[in-house]
Amino acid sequence: MLLSFLALTCSMWLNLRTAKISNRECNVSDLLAKVQAQRQATSFGQLSTMELPEGIVYDRRDGESRKHSLPQLGVDIGVGVFRGNIRLGSAPSTSQPKPKQIAAVYESIRRPEDYLIILGSEEEPATTLFEFAMLQARHCRGISGTTTRLLCECHSEEQVDFVMAAVRADDLSVPVGLILPPDPALWCHVLNDKGCK
Repeated sequence: MLLSFLALTCSMWLNLRTAKISNRECNVSDLLAKVQAQRQATSFGQLSTMELPEGIVYDRRDGESRKHSLPQLGVDIGVGVFRGNIRLGSAPSTSQPKPKQIAAVYESIRRPEDYLIILGSEEEPATTLFEFAMLQARHCRGISGTTTRLLCECHSEEQVDFVMAAVRADDLSVPVGLILPPDPALWCHVLNDKGCK
């Protein structure tokens, strides 16, 4: 079972941003059924409502999915994070030049904006940029109480463990979320609390 600490400080978001078009309309209940099957096979029990995705992150150029009832955040790299047409934050990517990444982190946290979505890939993980953003968020939270939510795209167990180690070490409770692909094994890694103790 997940620790209540994890549930309170780290949300989980389903990443449909990089899904192939055939998988973009990923059925959340199918994903959760697969995760549940893996959990039962490892004796971790039933999923609780705290363990469901908080929402979906998608590429804004592809358009919002009408199939899902979960909250949806549209990402446009270099432009921002949107719910519908309302801009809620910044979305720097490790594919951008470093100065643009740093400027987006400063802008999002110091304003403060609602979300800072940190994007990466398997080849260029978002963890280094996340680490910098976490330091800035902790600094500003200690001074002004900023509440910008940091969402970090993760593609592997190692990247998830890196983010979770930062969450465990954070005594200021910066709001953090994991953006996970529709990969049941990776969701199970998070939900089974591996690396979260």
